[in-house]
Amino acid sequence: LPWEQQKRVLGFTYADCSAEILMLWNLPSSLFTPIANQHNKTLAIKQTDVGLLYVAVRLALVIVYKERFAAERLLSEDVLKSLGITETEIKQAIKFARIEAYKILVLMNPELFLIP
Repeated sequence: LPWEQQKRVLGFTYADCSAEILMLWNLPSSLFTPIANQHNKTLAIKQTDVGLLYVAVRLALVIVYKERFAAERLLSEDVLKSLGITETEIKQAIKFARIEAYKILVLMNPELFLIP
C-alpha cells in the first residue's frame, strides 16, 4: 500500500507530513488528528472523523487504480460497520466520484472530450 511504502522509504507518510504542517499552522487538533490517524484501523472504528477519512483514502485508491486495488481488500468491514456504511453505499460512492471526476475534467479541458 502507498502509505506502507512511504513509511518504509521515507520514514513517514503523506498523512504524517500533512498533519504536521496543519499543526505547525496552529490549526485545531480536530483537523490534523484525523489526518494523522487516517491509516489507524483501531481509531477508525472508534472515531467517526478518522473512520470517514480511512474509507475516503481507500476509495480514492480503488477509483484511481481500479486494476490494482479492490474495495473488498482495502476496506475493513469493522470500520464500515462502525460508520453504518453498506456495500451498496460504497458502490454508489465510487460511481458518484467517477461521474464527478469526469465532470471536472470536462470543465477543465472540454476539448479532450470532443467527438470528431
